Amino acid sequence: MRHLFATFAFALLGACGGGTDTTTPTSTSIKGTWSLQTINGQALPYLAKASPSTELTAEQITFDDISFTLLQTFRITDNGSVSTQSSSGAGTYALTGASIVLTTTASADGGGRTDPGTVSGNTLTVQTGAVVRGGVDARTTHVFTKR
Repeated sequence: MRHLFATFAFALLGACGGGTDTTTPTSTSIKGTWSLQTINGQALPYLAKASPSTELTAEQITFDDISFTLLQTFRITDNGSVSTQSSSGAGTYALTGASIVLTTTASADGGGRTDPGTVSGNTLTVQTGAVVRGGVDARTTHVFTKR
């Protein structure tokens, strides 16, 4: 699960935002809780791992003045047995215009990641992962809305 969190959760950000709000985001407008709506255009639950079946059922990011926390909930089905597991992370962020960079300082994998993204109105779009060995694109696009 540690590797899943590290790879899936916070290689976060980098894609384009949606909406029509042209107001430049500020630390005041970013503050609050943002809930995950889709990953790669697919509504939750999102199959994060095939065996055992691990589905991301919820994810939220909460921003304050200079930091954020992340909470994820997974449903795991293994040989007919179903359980839930939560994972969390924390870090700081920098907002410049509509661009945001998250720096994870604490997570299941120890942190130390930086990930860019965009904010447009009440939409936060984040691209997680990276192109890995062999040129395989392991990125996923997460779209959040502010609650």
